[in-house]
Amino acid sequence: MKLFKRIEINVLATAMLYIVLGLLFVLLPGVTERVICYLIAAALALMGIVYIVEFFRGGEASIQKNSLAVGMLLALAALFMLLKTNVVVAAIPILLGMAVVVSGVLKLQNTIILYRMRNRLWIAALVLSLLCVAFGVVLIEDPFLEARVLITVIGTALLFSGITDIVMLFIMSRKIKEIKKASKEAAHERVAPKPLESAEIPTKDTPAQ
Repeated sequence: MKLFKRIEINVLATAMLYIVLGLLFVLLPGVTERVICYLIAAALALMGIVYIVEFFRGGEASIQKNSLAVGMLLALAALFMLLKTNVVVAAIPILLGMAVVVSGVLKLQNTIILYRMRNRLWIAALVLSLLCVAFGVVLIEDPFLEARVLITVIGTALLFSGITDIVMLFIMSRKIKEIKKASKEAAHERVAPKPLESAEIPTKDTPAQ
């Protein structure tokens, strides 16, 4: 359960990052792509630091998740974006589109888990994951002629991805808590002592068999 708690924190942090960036792009569609590049680089660097710190504080679970390697890769990606801004600016729609597609695929995986758990919300989760993938594909194709429209669509996609990540996290967390509670109750019933039946004690008045 500690591992799931750390995964929850990582997913929540990523979702909040998507929401903040999405709000920024939607509310300020006139922001330049270079500024977007700097913001994404800062976000990647922050995520990299989180993973690296988790590696040194998380013990065996973090080693199994390769937190140090992931953190270093994120930090290197941030450094590349700062040093090669002109190259990255042209690829921003593709990069963010791929990020949203990956988010949708992860939601699809959670949808399958919900289906196996017989949770009735798996259909809603499936719709959300497919919409997220569709958003990402639109960003990768980049059919927009005006930069302002593109920025607004990017912001909307990031907002949708972040909010749906939090919704899926809430659903999965609640279901896992229900399973944990049910397993505890079942274990308690197995170990609970059964009441002893009162044995009939023969007396003098009892006729012999």
